[in-house]
Amino acid sequence: MILPNMTRTEVMEQLSKIAPQLLQKGFAKMGYLNKKPLRKLPKKMRSKYTIEGQETIVYYFPHLTGWSAWIKFRMDAEVAGKIWKDYPMYALVEWVNGSFADIIIHRKHSLDRYNQRLHLGLSNVYDILEEMSYSDCQRVYNFKEVEGDLRFLIANSPNGLFLGFFDRNNSYKEVYTFITDQMVKDGQKPEPTDDLMEAIANHEKKLGRGSIIDVLQILTK
Repeated sequence: MILPNMTRTEVMEQLSKIAPQLLQKGFAKMGYLNKKPLRKLPKKMRSKYTIEGQETIVYYFPHLTGWSAWIKFRMDAEVAGKIWKDYPMYALVEWVNGSFADIIIHRKHSLDRYNQRLHLGLSNVYDILEEMSYSDCQRVYNFKEVEGDLRFLIANSPNGLFLGFFDRNNSYKEVYTFITDQMVKDGQKPEPTDDLMEAIANHEKKLGRGSIIDVLQILTK
């Protein structure tokens, strides 16, 4: 079970214990669904489980032959870095060729921005996670070098960019926020109160080493 005062390394170790069990349940359910006539299945389905004391959820999309698994947990503000104290947090479990591949942690702030900036109008966090899994499950992650052991994370998806950081010491990847493709096109002005959007928009999509350090400073305020 993940306790709020755990370090990032301890959190990752515990998430790595939960992830394979969650994927096992996901693959078992998909095997069951694959035996059913597709016309009798809805486009979206979900199953909740409690694994190692953690609330988890799997979203199934039979008509896309895909699914997505998430783990809900909490971290103490001191451990997490005091940025946007909007806990709990949600860990996306990614899989490749039938096995556990990676864990990408999302702050609730990133989910709220995704909901707001795509004008989804959703009020339940699990509905936001479902829509994100359905529409933006295919992401390409890029890592830009910054000072020390941190790297800036930029994930390109069908609807925009997920932004965060990667701590190489413990393989801890965390998504802070989301911006749409429209927001980074030439001529788009950022929201005046959104410092992160302004930093990204100033450099459009071309993030050099200097600009990435500027953004990281904003993220770590």
